[in-house]
Amino acid sequence: MIADTTWYVGGMTGENGALSNAKTAYTYEVGANKDATTTVTSKIGLMYVSDYGFAAAPSAWTTILYNYDDATIINENWLYIGLCELTISRRSDDSNLAFAVRDAGDLGGGAVDSSYGSAVRPSFSLLSSIKFTSGEGTAVNPIRVNL
Repeated sequence: MIADTTWYVGGMTGENGALSNAKTAYTYEVGANKDATTTVTSKIGLMYVSDYGFAAAPSAWTTILYNYDDATIINENWLYIGLCELTISRRSDDSNLAFAVRDAGDLGGGAVDSSYGSAVRPSFSLLSSIKFTSGEGTAVNPIRVNL
């Protein structure tokens, strides 16, 4: 049911992560400018910076991710839960840091050890044979799939 996924973990600089918008972060994480030399293949990973960026309303997608602490943006970002959360995207310019969603909703850096006190959110891809059947992804109307 859960697919093996190649996670690109080569990282990106602070300029291309927190100081950029969702589209730029995507380009440096998994798009044309990714570091394809450093990968991990596993069933479970963490969310990318761009996953968090694109979870906001489309009107926010041009906003610098460091400025995602704006009330309008966090109220419309379905991934925002008010906790510090590490992403799978590490800082290529500082090996001790990974990008993290901060409790205020903006993006910054977090130490890749327990000192930062960050939560982690598992992320995965379903096999292509899994078919959507219904639902909106809410508590009252969850997404349902067929195996």
